[in-house]
Amino acid sequence: MSRIIAAALAAAALLPLATSAQAQSVSRETTRETTTTTREGNTTTTTTRATTVGGSASVDADALGAALAGALMGQGGRQEPDWRRRVEPARPQDVFGAWLADDGGRDVGGCRMIFGQRGFLGVRGVETEDCPSRLAQISNWRVENGEVLLFRGPSDQGGPRLSLVEGRLLGDGLMLRREGDDGPGPRADDADDRDDDRRRGGGWGAPVSQDAYAGTWRHIETTITGHRRECTLRLTTNPAFGAMQGSASGCFDDLMFVNSWRIEDRQVVLYKAGGGTVAILRGGPNRLSGRAPGGEEIVLYR
Repeated sequence: MSRIIAAALAAAALLPLATSAQAQSVSRETTRETTTTTREGNTTTTTTRATTVGGSASVDADALGAALAGALMGQGGRQEPDWRRRVEPARPQDVFGAWLADDGGRDVGGCRMIFGQRGFLGVRGVETEDCPSRLAQISNWRVENGEVLLFRGPSDQGGPRLSLVEGRLLGDGLMLRREGDDGPGPRADDADDRDDDRRRGGGWGAPVSQDAYAGTWRHIETTITGHRRECTLRLTTNPAFGAMQGSASGCFDDLMFVNSWRIEDRQVVLYKAGGGTVAILRGGPNRLSGRAPGGEEIVLYR
């Protein structure tokens, strides 16, 4: 309740800055009568005085609503960058070729990045020209769930994650544009808190430990003839370009393609070569359940 009151007070403080849109005026007058009796000798005098007190107040309804909404937004959460609402899923063919980097004038200068087409298991190479050391160290990239992930080597777990917006790549305070793209367009903000939340597992509660889910898991598959068979899935903590290495043994359905995994928003996400999602699982360290993109139910247990 105290936060709501504080938000309302903040809105009142913002009212002088609002633009008048629709004013509502309220006025009130109050009349008071005062009677005084005085006595001098045998003479009594009674005097009655009437006093009118008036006042008025104006309220800009639209400005008050906007200011209150802005104050409540400031109390309840942060607004996402405008370009986030225009994100498109990136494909490898959207990324191939040369890009010019821009970080708002900090230190990239004439940095140029060339995204190669050749690679292995969806991980491709990056070449850099005239880039500061923090970008010159980037050596690889891949597309994962529609985002472009950049890596400084196989063990890198915290490289930039870029989104495709109107032909540009944005994220982590970095913007990549094609050569010749000099017009106005979306630009990345200096600090993208949403990316920070994603790396922390969604920002709710304590971070989920990868060690709690690493190890050998079992899964029961049912064949088309109705037979049940067990296969195993091994999740390791060995880094693999923004994820951890994983493998399957004896599986014949979607799980047979698993080659990496990671924790995202407190969920265990299984990937296949190239960055495609095999399954998104929820649960605890001893049992996980979810569905594959095709609708097949997947249950893992220790």
